[in-house]
Amino acid sequence: MSWPSGCGLLLLAGCATGVHPEAARASNACARALQGGQLAEASAQCDLSLEYGTDDANLWVNRGLLLHGDGRTAEARAAFERALDANPDALQAHNNLGAMDLRAGAVERAIEHFDEALRIDPRFIAARYNLALARERQASLAEARRQLRIALAVDAGFLPAWRSLGLLALRDHDDALAAEAFGQLTARVPGDAEAWLGLAEAETRRGRVEAARAAFLGCLRAAPGREACRVTLGGSR
Repeated sequence: MSWPSGCGLLLLAGCATGVHPEAARASNACARALQGGQLAEASAQCDLSLEYGTDDANLWVNRGLLLHGDGRTAEARAAFERALDANPDALQAHNNLGAMDLRAGAVERAIEHFDEALRIDPRFIAARYNLALARERQASLAEARRQLRIALAVDAGFLPAWRSLGLLALRDHDDALAAEAFGQLTARVPGDAEAWLGLAEAETRRGRVEAARAAFLGCLRAAPGREACRVTLGGSR
């Protein structure tokens, strides 16, 4: 099982509070195990938390994530909906249902879930980022960029937003913005060859020859065997 990263949708686990102490302990252990990719441990801890019969939203969010990771999407949806029955303001449940809807092509329904999560907490960065992806799917590129900018106002170190912003900027031929976004990525993750290639493309379009060369060199340092990194201006090697 692979958890979303990069420009993928973000699904989140929940941490239980205000429930039976042992149920909360097991649910929080389930969330940590999910985040660490320890699925057998997560499953056992989630099952234990539900044994206490506590109808807590976060318990059902975590159960839904397990089911989703196992490919049991209908059951996962039912678990996230159960979370909303327990707490209509369950942020992770809204976000995760929205992510499932967007993957299924139900863009409007996905946006409703992301908007509801952001109504509850405007700083909920996962829903903000997923909303940007949904607006991009609608070809509302200006709105997608606006949402990514808001996400970065919440957390300037949120790398998926910089990557998506850079890719959108390249598509829009906003090369200065693309250079800014990929420059932020390469500064934070110097080993990201894709970010260096994005920066090289943006700087090439801008006619900034030396900056483009430097980006190609950065790409080579990050991935010495990557053929695309060996391409320099003028076609030389």
